[in-house]
Amino acid sequence: MKKSVSLFIVFTLVVIALTGCGRAADEKLCRIEIVDSNQNVISIMENQSQSDISEFFDETQWKESEKPIDNPVTKYVISVYQEKTKTVVKTDSDDYEKIMEYVIFENSEIVKVSIGGDVVNGMVPDELFDEYYIASSDFFSRINDIAATNTI
Repeated sequence: MKKSVSLFIVFTLVVIALTGCGRAADEKLCRIEIVDSNQNVISIMENQSQSDISEFFDETQWKESEKPIDNPVTKYVISVYQEKTKTVVKTDSDDYEKIMEYVIFENSEIVKVSIGGDVVNGMVPDELFDEYYIASSDFFSRINDIAATNTI
């Protein structure tokens, strides 16, 4: 039951977080950053719409998984950022806030998905927003292709 509730909360917050990434008159675009385990930037994809994000991750093909028993080694970290809402009062120098983080592990088909801390703002414990999935082979192929050809 706890797992179902946390899964529901995660998906609800993902939908809320990504809602701003659509293409509308007041559109908020997203940025995807991929870094390796040494924090070397592999790729930065700017000006991504919500449909671009959905297509990139293709989570419809993913299956829920348990947390790995062993301590897996991180291979890549993919961070998704969304443009901040512009206001007269706020004068932030950073135009984006992290909304999602995907951790890909070495020799594993499991991906850890976390909602960015900026989204939940300390309202609930962070571990409630970590979920594990078995990602599609297409997703892993896409990431490996990007890593092989787009090292910055």
